[in-house]
Amino acid sequence: MERIRNYARSIVDDPSPDPVAPSPTDYFAIAGQVRAGSLPLVDTRSPGEFHKGAMPGAINLPLFTDGQRHEIGLTYKTRGQAEAVTLGMEFFEKGRERYHRKLTDLAGNSGSIALHCWRGGMRSGAIAEWLSLCGIRVFLLAGGYKVFRRQVLERMDRLGRHRLLVLDGRTGCGKTAFLRSLPPTMPVIDFEGLARHRGSALGDFNQPEPPPTQQNFENRLAVAYERCRQAPVILVESENFLGPIELPRAIRDQIRRSEMVHLERDFADRVRLLVEEYTPGWSEQDDQQFALRMDLFRKHLSPALRQNLTDLIRQRRFTEAVTILLQERYDWLYDRHLQKHKDRRVLSFNLTREEAGARRTVLARLSAREP
Repeated sequence: MERIRNYARSIVDDPSPDPVAPSPTDYFAIAGQVRAGSLPLVDTRSPGEFHKGAMPGAINLPLFTDGQRHEIGLTYKTRGQAEAVTLGMEFFEKGRERYHRKLTDLAGNSGSIALHCWRGGMRSGAIAEWLSLCGIRVFLLAGGYKVFRRQVLERMDRLGRHRLLVLDGRTGCGKTAFLRSLPPTMPVIDFEGLARHRGSALGDFNQPEPPPTQQNFENRLAVAYERCRQAPVILVESENFLGPIELPRAIRDQIRRSEMVHLERDFADRVRLLVEEYTPGWSEQDDQQFALRMDLFRKHLSPALRQNLTDLIRQRRFTEAVTILLQERYDWLYDRHLQKHKDRRVLSFNLTREEAGARRTVLARLSAREP
């Protein structure tokens, strides 16, 4: 109980210094166990902290809600530490049994659970001691989320120096689908899948989930890189910004320096694939969002053309609308980009006719022991 009291005190004062020498927890090995379902991972930070960024697969079970945490802090400022700690104890006691049931259910038959907070201090330490007394085996992750983020940023830096093979090509040529068609054992990182965004002004349409926060994107990217960082070369797409997500600068710079595989597809084939990808389940709400997004094209398309596109979408004449967007904006934009970087092209394929050969050639490059 003294540890719980110390935790409540940490909410308002947090007097503990950063760990001087935290144990070298391999957070990415833990992440692998969590993904495999063999070890539940509990994040004891507040819901607000958890939403901003968390270890992939972690479950948020905070002792205090954001509102309770705010109330404890306010009590500390206005009435002093003793009353703030007392209030924290009252909040904890009200939810103690429910909290214990949730943790016990998560531990399951194995009776084990991994636990962390911000920096491995009072929050997770108090809960770990309490759970140990209750017979649950606890793996307390030293250094907490703070150390995990440090490791994430380190891996972002490593990826920014890793040899890459970059898929490039006009909108609709099927770069992402090609990348995802390769065997899961191949050293491939899917930026768009991690960001849940295709990168264009319309890149979030018909996505199953909204984009993650910037921190959560980087956390997932670090885990994806960990899986293939021993490979001589990693296959990625040419990306920069993915909606609200920004690729770390070191990775963007490395993409611009790397060898490029140019993918093409016949125009009618590209239009068909884009319609199939973006428009299933299209609704009146999508009509409204599309009309709003047209404002992003105001410097590149005339008002009359933007209105025409909006009308075509409302009439469900998707093929005509996609054709205009490609001809009037996207192809011109890509061709300008290609002109700047054509010297990096090492392979080129038309996927309408050469998809199988392209896959074999790229797989051979990725499988080679030496890049």
